[in-house]
Amino acid sequence: MKYELAKKLKDAGLPQNGPRFSPPGGLVGESEVTYPTLSELIAACGDDVEALIRQSSLEGATWGAVSSIEGYMTGSGVYVGDTPEEAVANLWLALHGPAR
Repeated sequence: MKYELAKKLKDAGLPQNGPRFSPPGGLVGESEVTYPTLSELIAACGDDVEALIRQSSLEGATWGAVSSIEGYMTGSGVYVGDTPEEAVANLWLALHGPAR
């Protein structure tokens, strides 16, 4: 997971359990974040995670966290990322983050 996504999770209120890391090149204590595990992210989403899927294409593979079967069928409930953690983090942000 990239630092920027971990920072968005922190800023949106995801609990910061575990070791904290500073931004690349940053000072200790400066904008520290944790990098949640996949299990922690799924637990934070609760029943809103319907499925986790790997999508392959000619450009490579991405992961999708599906918030509902209806969302999967229409494409409106699939949140993508380069890793399973990033996909579920994007779902959590859609559910709990600031209004876009």
